[in-house]
Amino acid sequence: MILGKYKKESAGSFPGRTARTHTVAAFLRKPARQGAVLAGRIVVASPRRGNLRLRDESGEITLTVSSEPAPNARIGDIVEVAVSSADGTVRAERLTVLTRSSGLPEHPSRQWESMLTDPSGREMVRKRAEFFSGIREFFRRQGFLEVDPPALLAFPGMEPYLDPFELRLRDDQGRSVRAFLSTSPEYAAKKLLAAGFEKLFMLSRTFRNGEPLIASGMHNPEFTMLEWYRAYASYLEIMDDAEALVRWLCRRIHGTEAFRFRGETFDLRGPWERLSVADAFWKYAAVDLDAALDRRALLRIVREKGHRPKDDERYEDLFFRIFLSEVEPALGHGRPTILYDYPLALAAMAKTSEDEPVHAERFEIYIGGVELGNAFTELNDPTEQKRRLEEERALRRKLKKTDYPIDQDFIRVLETGMPPSGGIALGVDRLLMVLLDARSIEEVILFPAREQFNFEDGSTRLTTGVAKARHRHL
Repeated sequence: MILGKYKKESAGSFPGRTARTHTVAAFLRKPARQGAVLAGRIVVASPRRGNLRLRDESGEITLTVSSEPAPNARIGDIVEVAVSSADGTVRAERLTVLTRSSGLPEHPSRQWESMLTDPSGREMVRKRAEFFSGIREFFRRQGFLEVDPPALLAFPGMEPYLDPFELRLRDDQGRSVRAFLSTSPEYAAKKLLAAGFEKLFMLSRTFRNGEPLIASGMHNPEFTMLEWYRAYASYLEIMDDAEALVRWLCRRIHGTEAFRFRGETFDLRGPWERLSVADAFWKYAAVDLDAALDRRALLRIVREKGHRPKDDERYEDLFFRIFLSEVEPALGHGRPTILYDYPLALAAMAKTSEDEPVHAERFEIYIGGVELGNAFTELNDPTEQKRRLEEERALRRKLKKTDYPIDQDFIRVLETGMPPSGGIALGVDRLLMVLLDARSIEEVILFPAREQFNFEDGSTRLTTGVAKARHRHL
């Protein structure tokens, strides 16, 4: 009766118009006795009971049918149904197949298939849209201007431990130039700060090659970065912004400033923990970091802890051996942690602390051991910035990575003059993952890369190592 044999249909079996008058939800709120037309997908069919279940975006409804109105309809078909309602029963009076289906997947292996078979899977898409709407409303209330930086760039960033996507840009005459997908909108934001804009935010598609596709659940080669900047401010004002933003988004999602993540309850109503890097190393690793600000002293401590570093490992690599194994997992439990004042060697784009010249005015945000954001008092001294970028370029060569020239236009921006500013990059996919208590960011983004791509040998590569964010990385 319902499950007719699938057969190839003519073009006329895929009409381009529908006479739908009600969504399922609207009809259920106010059933019409006659004249209502619904449209949606058949998700359940019970020939013996003489009914089918119809689903559209708004909900599902059970319809009573006979063989006449549904001669060839099958599970998965998208149909239009003229219905009548009486005594609590909704009857299908006429059924037209709008789109034939090969059937619903029995064992979904793709995100879209899961959404198709389980309506709760679509709820993530709605929550993500609401989440982005909430971000925009927060910043507009604060007087920020949203800007849209380019994703296609002439120069990548210089970060030694990030690999950009490189491509060739061609014109209609066949000429081509080297181009890159953006790893961060930072340079664009600083050009706008120099041009006179004082409060900016941007939600940017960001691309990073060489990312792990499995294991941590924290990475995807393409992700969304929220960055915001305040002229005539420092990282202290950005700290306050970050706390207010996360509270705002938590209230918008949960109606309260408390949520659960990985079995732990987080209450945002109280003050966040603000912990210096030096204090965190002492608290969680029993390391006096201020007494180990040179490579030789830190190398000795790392070896005492049982690590086996290479003889040529740099200070940053040694730092992260301890940080990743002992410090980071302990951060942000019960309440978020703002970890601030990093050793100067770990912040190439940040100002040196005015109070502690061996430290940089950089902070990161952690919830449940997950790094969410990375912020600076932005370096605006062109001579010092160029020197640091040259150091990074030299390190890329030493690591046998592709050598990229420094973006001289960025240096000219600083030479023209950029006001003292604070800025941050926050991984919105990770923040949404935390607030929704998802297991990985793949559960809160659309069509993750691991689902789409396989390497030539048919495997998905796992990358490992001690390297971590040196600058504004997530």
